[in-house]
Order: sequence, then structure tokens, then C-alpha cells
Amino acid sequence: MNKPDEHINRQVGHLFREEAGKLTAIMIRIFGFENSRLSEDFIQETFLAALKTWPTNGMPDNPSAWLMRVAKNKTLNAIKKEKRISTLPEKCMPTIYSANGESHDTETTVLDEWFSDHYIRDSQLLVLLTCCHPDFPEKARIMLTLKTLAGFSYTEIAQGLLVNEENVRKKLYRIRNRIRGNEEILNSRVCQQIPERLESVLTVLYLMFNEGYKRTCGDELIGKSLCFEAIRLTKLLSEIEITPDSHQSGRIDALMALMCLNAARFPARIDPEGHIVDLKNQNRLLWDQTLIRLGFHYLNKSRESDTVSRYHLEAGISSVHCLASTYEQTDWKTILFYYNQLLEQTDSIVVKINRAIALSFVEGAEAALEVLEHLTDDLSESYRFYHAARAEMYYRIGLYEKAQSCYETAHHTTKSKLEKQFLSTQIQKCQP
Repeated sequence: MNKPDEHINRQVGHLFREEAGKLTAIMIRIFGFENSRLSEDFIQETFLAALKTWPTNGMPDNPSAWLMRVAKNKTLNAIKKEKRISTLPEKCMPTIYSANGESHDTETTVLDEWFSDHYIRDSQLLVLLTCCHPDFPEKARIMLTLKTLAGFSYTEIAQGLLVNEENVRKKLYRIRNRIRGNEEILNSRVCQQIPERLESVLTVLYLMFNEGYKRTCGDELIGKSLCFEAIRLTKLLSEIEITPDSHQSGRIDALMALMCLNAARFPARIDPEGHIVDLKNQNRLLWDQTLIRLGFHYLNKSRESDTVSRYHLEAGISSVHCLASTYEQTDWKTILFYYNQLLEQTDSIVVKINRAIALSFVEGAEAALEVLEHLTDDLSESYRFYHAARAEMYYRIGLYEKAQSCYETAHHTTKSKLEKQFLSTQIQKCQP
């Protein structure tokens, strides 16, 4: 394979992440979840056409529009075969065909409408709400969203969520059957239920971003594709008028702020050799200032809300880090205040550990260590961040053997190759 072909392959892969979810949403809106296999085939054929055509003819000036045009033609061909495909929903017929099956002159107009920007946006919103139906188990909602709107493969979903690939296939098969058996689940009126489903949707997007932000397994620390897909879908929510209730829109803006401020640190989290760089040693000049500004824009908008959610508090913590020019200038008292507030809303082991770390910079490592030693959460004994936090506290007070032991436990419990490399370095620091 020559270099131009490699470049095109990378571009097509990048476009797949950006466009596959949009195309899937349109196809499902037109053909229904009951024909999801047909939709997946269309999308695969569309991107295969790009891989076959672009190396010879060159990349088009507008690759996204080219992909949409190919997908539109495939949709038209499928609709023209409607009379012979009994499984297609009846909603396709009245729009394009008359009662006797003759084609209207408005085929192109209808297709242009289906593939217009506002229809794509509405379709994505509709499918997102469907994927996050409150009757579905939480992990199944995440799987369905990743598969349907983010274009993730079964293997990628399994690796990202630390589950067996066959388990992913079975769960998605069962959920899709439930959707196929209930026409009301995928219905345009579902958009009227946004306020009731919003918490479920935000939880799914929050977990998607967190999984990408710090991959729990594999060689890649940052799953950028997963993070930016979560940002894209959250931005989609932020652009619609959900309700006059500022509490609802405030949570969306706060989550968007949190994602942008955290994603801004991506360029500094890995060094040129591919090793993890902790927050203390990051080159803050590499932080993405555009994302930081966007994050503060949404954070200011979120403060118009009449209530404070966990997303507000976590975004506040990230904003304090982004405001500090150096690690030493970090306002740990404010961060500790945010964590104290956050603990009133959640009993998360992650929040408890991070609060203890913030406490160490306000009251000392001994105070933090006392808090950590008294954590009784079942996860604490196997949670790698818990042991890494204890190791750091022991190291700071000069108990290097205990620090080394805790780092070794953290090293044993992580599945991430990059984290293992980082922890190995920390272990060496503890040795005489």
C-alpha cells in the first residue's frame, strides 16, 4: 500500500467516526430499528465506495457531502424496491409513492429533506433518546449508543466497557428486539419526553466521556474518538430548546463544560515517547486554549441554572485546574470545597479518593492518608487509583517501602499498558 492510500485510509477512518452516527440515525429514522442490518450494510457500502474510489479519483473537496450523496442514492434504490421488500415500514411509502405504486416527481425533494441538516440533527436526537430509554439497563444504553450513534464495533465496545464481545452482541440483540417489538419506542413524539429522559441521556454521555478520558484497558490512555463523540452528542443536546426550566439546560451546559475543560488537557497527557505525564508535570502551554475558552463559555451558561448538579461541581474543579498557570498555583482549597459539595450528591469511591488527594494539599498527606485508610467501600481493595493515592501519600511522608507496596498493588490491578509503565516508574522512585 502506498503512502497516498494510507493517507486516504486514515481520512476515511476519521470520517467514519464523524459521519457514521449521522448516517445511522437517518437510516433508522427512515427504515426503522427492525431493519438495522440493512442500515449497517448501506453505511459499510458507502465507506467502502470511498476506499475504492478516492485512491484513483482523489479525495473530493467535500468528503462528508460525497458520503451523504452515496448514502442518499442507496436509500433511494432501497425505497424504489419497496414494493418487493415487505419488511420496510409503511412510513416510507406514502411519502414517495402514490397508491398504485407509481413514483412521484418529488422523490429528490423528499430525499433532500431526509438528508438535510435539521433532519439529521432531529434523527440523531430521536435515536439518542431511544438508545437511552429508561427501561433499558444502564450498560445496555451505553452499548446501544456507542453502536448506533458512534459507529463503534462490537470489539471496541467490549474493550471499552471491559465486557466479553459475545456479551455485547447478545445484549444488543435483545435490546433491538425490544425496540422492534414496540413501535412507540422509536417515535417522533419521544422528543416531547426529553425532560424525563434527560438524566438517563446525560449519564450515558458522562460515562462515555469518562471511559474515553482514561481507558481502563489496552495500550491507549486516551480514547479521543469516544470523548469527542460524547462531546458531539452533548453539544447536540445543548443546541435544542428543551424546556424553559433552567435546571435542565444548566446540567447539559455543565456537562459540556466539564468535557471541554478535561479534553483541553489531552495534548499534554502523553509525552513524545508515548508515556503518561501526570498533572503535576504537564506542559500547560500545550493545553488546548480553544477548548478551555469553550469550556468556560458553557460553564458560565450553566450557572444560570437554579440548582447545582454534580456536573456543575466537577466542571468547577476542572476550571480551577485550567486557571492555574502552574501546578503549584492550584487553588486546592476551592477544589476541596467542590469535592465536599460533590460528596453530598454522590457516594462514589472516585470522589472520595480525589477529595482525599485535594485534602492532602490543604491539610497535609497524613490527613489524606487517614481518610484513605478508613475507606470501607468494597471497590477500595481492588481499585487501582485507591492504591496509587495511598502510595503517593506514603511517598510524600517518606515511608517509601509502604509507597512501593501500594504502587505494586496498583500495578497489579490495572489492565492498561500505559498505566503499568507509569506505575513501574513510580515503583523505581521508591527504591533506595
